[in-house]
Amino acid sequence: MRRLRPLAFLVGVLLLAGGAYAAAAGPAPKGSTPLLAIGPPSGAFASQVAVPPFETVSSPYLHTTLATYVVALRPQEVYAYYLPRLERLGYRKQGQGTSGDRSGITSWDWSFSRGQDMSDTVLLTVEPDGTKSVYSIARELIEAPARPKASIVPAKLEEVTVRARQSVSQPWVTRTLRTPEAWHGILAAANALPMDTRGAHGCAADFGAAATVRFVAKSGAWTFTVDPACDSVLGPGGTHLMDTGLWTSAAAVEGFHVAAAGAGPQVQTAP
Repeated sequence: MRRLRPLAFLVGVLLLAGGAYAAAAGPAPKGSTPLLAIGPPSGAFASQVAVPPFETVSSPYLHTTLATYVVALRPQEVYAYYLPRLERLGYRKQGQGTSGDRSGITSWDWSFSRGQDMSDTVLLTVEPDGTKSVYSIARELIEAPARPKASIVPAKLEEVTVRARQSVSQPWVTRTLRTPEAWHGILAAANALPMDTRGAHGCAADFGAAATVRFVAKSGAWTFTVDPACDSVLGPGGTHLMDTGLWTSAAAVEGFHVAAAGAGPQVQTAP
């Protein structure tokens, strides 16, 4: 299902609702900080107090904190202030974008994350206002409970079948792996997938890239259906998992080239 990115949606809701969410705050994940261990730039003042971590309706595992400031800096200067500080905390920039109208750019957005599973994300949104900027910085933490034992594939297998395609205009390709050496990587990738507790989340442009991986053992079979555009996997028994490498492994089996795990729209044909 294609849905709004939670951070962008929640930032908009919080800015409209003000401090109303503070009363509905839920418990933060263990070890989390109230927002970030980063103070605002010198001269900035808070236009809204930081909202404590709260649970969203879409997912009880998703916790968000947010604070809004006004500062006499341009958007790029706000970004330049936070970038090295976020990098020192282990965050890496994931993307950036702008919004605007006929008068020009009305807001700048940057997203950062740390960890392969995207469970700790920061969104920086800056709106220029004459000689100053109004900006919000939000942190989203996602808890990942343990996977059901029934979704874990055993080590002793008979074979593994990988069926994948690069796009709707390309044919499906099917390969069967019959040795532990051949299926070792894709088995490890499948068993390393975390539970998907993101709730509503955004997806990349969908060009039809997809894969199905079926592990067969004497005791049964385990099937994983990969949606690269949404970085999601439907696992055994209807278990919803986050794709942190299964698409990359499936594409490698088929001889496809991909930019990164979950990068379905960026697939290119191998030479």
